[in-house]
Amino acid sequence: MSVAPPLGKELASTDKKTRDDAVKGLAKFLRTTSNKPMSDLEMAKLWKGIFYCFWLSDKPLVQQELAASLADLLLTMTSSPASFHFLRGFWEAMVREWSGLDYLRSVANVLDMKLTLMGP
Repeated sequence: MSVAPPLGKELASTDKKTRDDAVKGLAKFLRTTSNKPMSDLEMAKLWKGIFYCFWLSDKPLVQQELAASLADLLLTMTSSPASFHFLRGFWEAMVREWSGLDYLRSVANVLDMKLTLMGP
């Protein structure tokens, strides 16, 4: 039985409102189900969607807002093991996708990493 939410397409939507709604849905999902373990494959799929959500956010203020929202996701989780698993998924996604980033997107993703590690 899959624990991960079916948000991949919504997170990777070209429509900002759809992506914003998906991030809100993800926050709700993580808040209510963080005590149920997600498989590594489900986490990888989830982070692929989150990665493309950030990829499609081209304007600096939109990127900053999204990076802060993504960093806050860790705070919505009620289980430390789930939080660490979510954070590990972040790093695995960064390692997997980094070589495909152009310079400007890598700068934006560094902002995402900074906010994820240090908070807004």
